[in-house]
Amino acid sequence: PRAYSELLRDFLDECPEDVRLHQRFVESLLAQGDSREAAVEALLLLENDPYHFGASLLLAQAYFELGLLNHCVLACENYLRVAGYCFEFEELRTRCRAVTAV
Repeated sequence: PRAYSELLRDFLDECPEDVRLHQRFVESLLAQGDSREAAVEALLLLENDPYHFGASLLLAQAYFELGLLNHCVLACENYLRVAGYCFEFEELRTRCRAVTAV
């Protein structure tokens, strides 16, 4: 998995404007457990497109993995404010709230 992430990073250096490639890179970071870097990369994606579904969800998931549950809830609520309803964000927000309620 690390070699895949490194390959994606090399491609991003060549094509920094490729949003789908950047999203794949964030996904690979999360898959290998590098949630901190995944959160940073997702935030970079959101700078260019603040309502990007994939980047918003990846950021919320990274926050969840890091144990930053309040940040996760906030990321979910920010997206839901725009979208109205989205199963993935509702479910993740509910999971965060369940963990903090224990």
